[in-house]
Amino acid sequence: MAPTVEENPDWDPEDARFSVVRWIPSGIPNAQGPHVADPRSGEIIEADVRMYHNVIKLLEGWYFAQAGATDPRAKKLPLPNDVMSDLVRFVVAHEVGHSTGLHHNFIGNNSYSIEQLRDPKFVKEFGVSSSIMDYARFNYVMQPDDGVSPIDYDPGPYDKFAIEWGYKEFAGDKSPKEEAELLNKIADRQLTDKRLRWDAYSKGSALDPRILTEAIGEDPVEATRLGQKNKQRILANLIDATSFEPSKGYDELDSAYRTVVQQHARELGHVAKAVGGVMYRNELTQAHKDKQVFVPYAKEKQERAVDFLIENGVNLPAFWIDEKIFKRIGYNKFEQYGNYIIRQAIGAPLAAHRLDSLIKLQAAGHDVLDPVKTVNKFVDAIYGDIKSRGAQSDQYRIMLQDYFVNKLVKDLALANAKPKSSRSPKPSATFIAMTRGTATDLKMKLEAASNKHYGTLAGYRYAGLAAKLAEGLEPRK
Repeated sequence: MAPTVEENPDWDPEDARFSVVRWIPSGIPNAQGPHVADPRSGEIIEADVRMYHNVIKLLEGWYFAQAGATDPRAKKLPLPNDVMSDLVRFVVAHEVGHSTGLHHNFIGNNSYSIEQLRDPKFVKEFGVSSSIMDYARFNYVMQPDDGVSPIDYDPGPYDKFAIEWGYKEFAGDKSPKEEAELLNKIADRQLTDKRLRWDAYSKGSALDPRILTEAIGEDPVEATRLGQKNKQRILANLIDATSFEPSKGYDELDSAYRTVVQQHARELGHVAKAVGGVMYRNELTQAHKDKQVFVPYAKEKQERAVDFLIENGVNLPAFWIDEKIFKRIGYNKFEQYGNYIIRQAIGAPLAAHRLDSLIKLQAAGHDVLDPVKTVNKFVDAIYGDIKSRGAQSDQYRIMLQDYFVNKLVKDLALANAKPKSSRSPKPSATFIAMTRGTATDLKMKLEAASNKHYGTLAGYRYAGLAAKLAEGLEPRK
């Protein structure tokens, strides 16, 4: 514990002679693990773990949305102290990893199968990721009949491997070259044990479907399918879980509903990263026999991902729209929170850099999804109702259609826009041409639907969308 003023009037937590775990009175929902290193050698001479107070609310929301169907202690808010204590330990363990020099490891979640993650004994021994430095969070794939997944805050196989590589002392007076050869032998364990692999911010991370934040398991589609089953159970209990103060309103219900929706959107985003995916095997160097550093993601996995996104993001299961919840928090809240899902179900798989990846892979002769057919598959799912005689689009369908038109307009504008960074280069001319073609075809369909439903609200809406596309295709100067 920190000394009192009487014990040491000069003591200061910022003093580089003291390594501390600090609780900071702040509304920021975060934590940090900074350190001070000797610039001459890289030796870490002091480290802190800084816990911002509002991380408590963040942790509670995460755990409720991910384990509220399987852990009996998480079926009612606020969560009990024993759960919150474990959650705080989990965050401190991650930040201590930073204090020892470890970076994030966003490929650690890809180390384990769904079957392993549904086994409490396995999870107790190995956690939900191979690394505490992953953003894996908690076990959302485990089902109620499987048991309860422990809250994991132990170093994983990767963490122990990385510490060994970084801190191991070799016997004898080794030269730098001799030491490097021994370190390379340690590193080569990655070739046969994927639990020891690392990636987070590499040049391949934007397109590699294995490098994910807040995901668990090597199969994002199955993980998200199981996760959604749990969310249906959580939503069925949501009003009872959040109604614990008779004199209060429904702010907790509102916050919990938003958190559960955001969790589903996040998991759909994991699935979306399959589209145009290319795996980056950074464990390979020139010294290794295997030279295929970049590997296109399997076409069948990409197709499976697209089908899942349409079935569970475009055609949203009915349980997400719960009148009992909305009459307490407001009917406008679904439109506000539903857009989280839409951005991941449509915006993420059809992002410019993912479609551009498909275009370039196809041009190079790889067996990947056809980019035009992929876009049209989404278009048919989003606008299928415009062909019907009595177009009675529901609220979510309207949101989908508005979002997609706005996305096309923004993509058309990319032709003249400057890239935001080198990680998001300007899309190819072929992508822009495909986008113009998609926008032109959709504009014609919307104009036809507008004429068919002339004089109705649906007809006016279709006309408005068509006009917006026309402006995007031929912007005013």
